[in-house]
Amino acid sequence: PQPQPTSRRRRRAGGAQRAGPMSSGDEGEGLVSGDLGGGGGEEGSDGEEVEDGGPLSKLCGSFGMMCLGLVVFPFALLMLGWNENHYVCENRRILQAEQKAEVVGCDSSKVTNTFAFFSCPLQESSLELFQPCVFNAGKMSPCDSMIHFTSTSGMQRVEMYQCAESCTETSGKNSLGQNVKKRRCTYRMEWSQTLIDSAAFHTTPSEAACPAFAQARGNPPFPANLEPGETTNFAQTVVAGASGRSGYALNHDLVAELAPDAPVSLQPFVANFSTPKLPPASPWMRPLTVGLQTLRLSSDRAMLETCAPPYQLGCIRIQYFKSSATSPAVITQVTQAGQTEKAKIPGSWGCSSSSWQAIRPKKLAKEELVAALHEENHSMVWLVRICG
Repeated sequence: PQPQPTSRRRRRAGGAQRAGPMSSGDEGEGLVSGDLGGGGGEEGSDGEEVEDGGPLSKLCGSFGMMCLGLVVFPFALLMLGWNENHYVCENRRILQAEQKAEVVGCDSSKVTNTFAFFSCPLQESSLELFQPCVFNAGKMSPCDSMIHFTSTSGMQRVEMYQCAESCTETSGKNSLGQNVKKRRCTYRMEWSQTLIDSAAFHTTPSEAACPAFAQARGNPPFPANLEPGETTNFAQTVVAGASGRSGYALNHDLVAELAPDAPVSLQPFVANFSTPKLPPASPWMRPLTVGLQTLRLSSDRAMLETCAPPYQLGCIRIQYFKSSATSPAVITQVTQAGQTEKAKIPGSWGCSSSSWQAIRPKKLAKEELVAALHEENHSMVWLVRICG
């Protein structure tokens, strides 16, 4: 039976879904690239004259920039003010944790209503089980175990090999002495987490730059049972401690800080997939659904793919990530029976009272965690100062 995932989903969307035919145009010479793709390269159009708006257009552009500056400047001042206040208040929270948080062991049975620090191993039995169906909104069915791993968080990254356009504009004069802008576009094959809008291309790419582009009538859509881009899921809660019964139940806000930062090796699942096969005759053909029969393991066992090199238009690759956390360092409020919640930090001049906790994925002493928090707070304030 298909499991019902209890994790909360956070998806970073990659843009609009797009595909379609091109309008024709002049093409320049093709330059062959060194990608692993099937002969794809880069080509540039000879150039297309674009109408220059004249003096009125330039005046409107200058006026618009002035208006933008009038809006952005006060906003920048507000942001810098907020940044300084946030730095001071966060520093006071960290100092409060340094002075008040009590170092406790990995057995929560004797810890009640305590502002505590601990760094304990995660219990394997409390980790979330991640499978492809968990990341694809139930589209991939049945929820088999072709790939599975346990972690506090997991991420699926789906990319497609597509034709991409890049255009630049230069200003000059034509043979009549009129001001004109000239557009030059280049085309290349690349992996993308979003569907590139080939219908908006200014010219039709050549076969040398984007092989099979004309035959496929543009970039094809993603497979019907995959979520494009990156989809991240987190466990609702996990247990850190000496055992599942006497450990600390990390609340979801803490778990959500343990990001999926380590690639999942697919070596243990070699037997679930067929041996490498030749690229499909037409990998851009749709509709397409992926599964055990249409996927292979890459040579480095790092990802799943629908094509072996040389890659062609429409090929798909899938990679999985999990959190590297094994014994996270935590400062939080321990209530009863190992439950955790944000600690109440009293207010002070310029800083209101707040709820606060902190976690980092690796095992640290309390002094090391406090030093890391100070370092991050210091780096953040200087980053915003420079950007502002």
